[in-house]
Amino acid sequence: MFFRHILAWLVFATVVFAQLPSQIENMIIKSGISTGDISISIKESGSSGKKIASLNENTERVPASIIKVATTYAALLELGSDYRWKTVVYSTDNVTDGVVDGNLYIKGYGDPAFETSDVIKIVGFLKSRGIRSIRGDIVMDRSYFESSNNSSANFDEHPYNPYNAMPDAMMFNQNTTTLSVQGDRVSSDVTDRSYDIDNRLQSVDRQCSGRYSWPSARVVTSTPKPIVVLSGKVSSRCSPRKITQIVTKSYLACYYSFAEQLNSAGIRFSGGLKLGNVPSNANEIVVYYSKPFMEIISETNKESNNLFARQIFLTLGAKTFGTPSTLAKSRKAMVSILDKHGVQHASMLKVDNGSGLSRSARVTSIAFESLLDNAYSKYNTTWMQTLSIAGVDGTIKRRLPSSLHHRVWMKTGTVKGVKNITGYVRSKSGVVYTVVILINSPKAKYRGAKLADEIIEWLGNGTSNINIDKQKSEVDIITSVKQGSSANHFIQVGTFKGTVSPKLLKNIKSKGFNYRLISTANGTKVLIGPFDNKQNAQSNLGNVHRSISPKAFIVTF
Repeated sequence: MFFRHILAWLVFATVVFAQLPSQIENMIIKSGISTGDISISIKESGSSGKKIASLNENTERVPASIIKVATTYAALLELGSDYRWKTVVYSTDNVTDGVVDGNLYIKGYGDPAFETSDVIKIVGFLKSRGIRSIRGDIVMDRSYFESSNNSSANFDEHPYNPYNAMPDAMMFNQNTTTLSVQGDRVSSDVTDRSYDIDNRLQSVDRQCSGRYSWPSARVVTSTPKPIVVLSGKVSSRCSPRKITQIVTKSYLACYYSFAEQLNSAGIRFSGGLKLGNVPSNANEIVVYYSKPFMEIISETNKESNNLFARQIFLTLGAKTFGTPSTLAKSRKAMVSILDKHGVQHASMLKVDNGSGLSRSARVTSIAFESLLDNAYSKYNTTWMQTLSIAGVDGTIKRRLPSSLHHRVWMKTGTVKGVKNITGYVRSKSGVVYTVVILINSPKAKYRGAKLADEIIEWLGNGTSNINIDKQKSEVDIITSVKQGSSANHFIQVGTFKGTVSPKLLKNIKSKGFNYRLISTANGTKVLIGPFDNKQNAQSNLGNVHRSISPKAFIVTF
């Protein structure tokens, strides 16, 4: 019965664990994070690279923003590095004597970075075509993506923060409104009559610090037209403060920008806004292309831009399964693209909206390892440079010590209870490692990043000749059983939740014993041994009882 119990535990361990260098085992124990809350996949980069560490590789975890790596890589594979989004201006009427005697149709194809400066350029092209007057309306065509009436994802308690912005085929200024505040004066670079401002600010002659250094801003959406309420006493000595929030709908802001720029350019326009599809008999007047694709996916990964990721994700759905693009099409497209290009375990990437702003998305570390290895093999540094670079840019610019600067390329992922990081580390000897560390734990907020950073630093600055064969873990014990080794008896001191006391481990060593730390979902098992036979283990049990733990007992594998 006892043997069957041990065998069952071994089978469980085989499923959950693989191999961990003792250095990483000790880091995990020191962190106090349960091993069951951690997944690790580390190997030398490339298809034939040696495996360095694995833990819970098939366990599904909440990815948070590291899912952007899958989104952007699938897009790079499918669309190519030279891809650019387009925004097209159409008309059904011939331009006669500089007059468009009808509507102007503007169709968005999902350009994530479309902004005010792009509108100015398009209007400049219209003027260069000799257009002086538009007698109809501006018709916005948003049909490339399935349209939503929501401006915010409402993911958390900050619904008007920019990271909550919803995608739209007719994207504009990342679906945000930016106001400049100086003292009690409020201004905006864009004329947008789709919202109102309630200015309650008071300018005071105080030092620009503390409560006088920044205005209070809130967005009211319960009224027919959204209202930005600005309040507080603000020092007149402060430089202008930029407030960026989700206030109105993207296509509305875009329309008002076009109307303003047309009139500024001397093109007469007195029409209104309509939503609709471009007629089949319409002619292209202007085809305007986005900034370079690699620039956009780099910003997506380095700055963890949720909206960019969502726009890219929906573009995949449209390109693969037709318009209008939906989340369902995009989910299917991503897995199909990655699988087609040789990413193993692609089905283990259960994506929601492509950005990580989700609690339903799930991934495994083994799937991410395959994805990163695939990208390294196909694109090498071209791909690596799209990730945040330690000491250079993005979310890990200031996170790691200077000794690792320019040698770590990573994407981070953080939501409540989640601290993930994935990418590449180049050691001092020049070896590049593919690294996936997923931590989904109540302790992740304060301890997760520290644990991941210690592992990354160990890879980057530690020994250059990591030898897994000499590291002992669950796999070694299981292998010993399979090979019929006689050294399969241990004295189990106990199973410990959280951190195993360094004092206990020091005491074991001082008594002349070797020990093994076995990480399980229930805690960390501390085993003394191995002993060649049960009699040898039994003869040492008394000493262990007296000097280490009276509750210790013998286990046989």
